[in-house]
Order: sequence, then structure tokens, then C-alpha cells
Amino acid sequence: MKTISIVTINQPSLSAGKRLQKLLCEFDVTLYQKNKTTKQQNNCIAYDKLDEIMPRIWKSDAIIFLLACGIVVRKIAPFLETVNISKYRRQVERTLKKIEKNRKKANKNTNNLCIDYILSRIYYKRKLF
Repeated sequence: MKTISIVTINQPSLSAGKRLQKLLCEFDVTLYQKNKTTKQQNNCIAYDKLDEIMPRIWKSDAIIFLLACGIVVRKIAPFLETVNISKYRRQVERTLKKIEKNRKKANKNTNNLCIDYILSRIYYKRKLF
């Protein structure tokens, strides 16, 4: 069964999280609430700091954060894998060398811009998907 973690930070997000939990009944849903939100709910896991639960919720198949986007970005950043761009750079350079052979007036600056552009596209696609 797929696991979903729902993380809430205040009373309104906790209420929304409970409604979501009911709608996602075909999944194994775990609801996390901040300790200061309200008294401990029997079907919720309480936490003091988001850093405490991040390693645990990161193992879920899906995570739903019901809190500010800026907080989420800062908290998930350490868990994102880095991409080894060097192997892609070599592939791009080889392809450009083949193109260069067919061109009489190759412009090195244009090639560097092409390499940087292609690598940035690869990096962002790998990072986001």
C-alpha cells in the first residue's frame, strides 16, 4: 500500500489534513501535527520541529505539506539528490565536436553557451522530476 504523509503546522491546516486523510482512505496516510497546534489528536503524530520528522516522512511515497512553501523548500533541500553533471557535459561536448567538424567557422563562445544551456536543462529536469 502506498504511504502518504500529511504535515500540518496550525489548527486550520490540521483540519484540512483530517479532511484529506478521510478522502485518501485507500492509502496508508499518516498525519503530523505541530505540538503547539492543539491538544494531541489520537490519530496524529506530534512533532516539535519539522527537522525531527523529515527523515521519517521523506521515506513516504508522497508528502503533502500544509504550510508555507518557503519552509517546505528549505526543509526538503538537504534531501534532494545532486546530479552528476560531468557525464552529461562530456556527452554534450562530444556532440558539439561532431557538429564543429561540419562547420567551417565554429565559434567557441557559442559552443560554451550551448553546453551551459543544455546542462542547465538537464539539471533542472533531473532535479524536478
